[in-house]
Order: sequence, then structure tokens, then C-alpha cells
Amino acid sequence: PGILGGAFLMTKRRMEEIDYFGKGLVGWGGENIDISLKNLMCGGEIWGVPCSRCLHFAASRKPQFHGDRVRASETNNEVTVAKSYLDDHQFEEFLKGRPGYKEDLADKRAVAENQKLLQDLKCDRDWEWVRDHPAVMATLR
Repeated sequence: PGILGGAFLMTKRRMEEIDYFGKGLVGWGGENIDISLKNLMCGGEIWGVPCSRCLHFAASRKPQFHGDRVRASETNNEVTVAKSYLDDHQFEEFLKGRPGYKEDLADKRAVAENQKLLQDLKCDRDWEWVRDHPAVMATLR
């Protein structure tokens, strides 16, 4: 369950409630899954809105993140997010499906901070709950 990185709307209050994006993300890549999982695990919902319009401005290139550095930041971010929010079994499945992704690519300090945040916020939904409750991802008609 996730949202596109450049196409979501969330109130400032909700972003503050869940402490914005997860720790340890560099450049871009994985932030959409980070915010989706944290929002759902902490009692939020994701709504699909058909017939909505979205305009996304994207830089053609950021000098500090291009080529191999973009791919490296995306890979590290995705592994950090997966390690932060998935249980051990699901994390192993995540790695199996992605050749070249390894656990040591995760930012260990960020993983610990993200997991502590879920505890501090008293987020009572885990990965299994999110997986088993697709109705939380409602569609407006």
C-alpha cells in the first residue's frame, strides 16, 4: 500500500502528528512508501480520488544527486524504510525480490529512530495489519 511520491495531499497538522518524513532519507526515493506506511500504522487512511488533477513540478536534474548517486540514494532509502516498518519475515521477502539490495544498506541509526517514533506515537498497527486491511485505502466516488 503506498502513494505516489509527487502526488499526495496531507494536512500540515497530520504531517506534524507523524513527525514528517522518516529519518535517514537522502535525496529522493522511498519517501512515498515511508509516509504511506507511517500514516497507516499510526491510524491514518489513504484515499484515492478519481478525476482529480495533479500538477507535479520536477527538477530536470539536481547537481548533487544524479546518475549513480540517485540510484544509490533510492536503494539506501528503500532499504531503510523497509527495515524501519516491516517485520523480519517481510523484510527478508523484500530483499529477495530486489537483487543487489542488502540489509547493510539501511541507515541503522535511522531505522532505530523510526522504530522508536512508532512506539512513542503509540502506533498500534503493524505491517500485518496494514496488509490485511486494504479497506483503509478507500476510494472516493
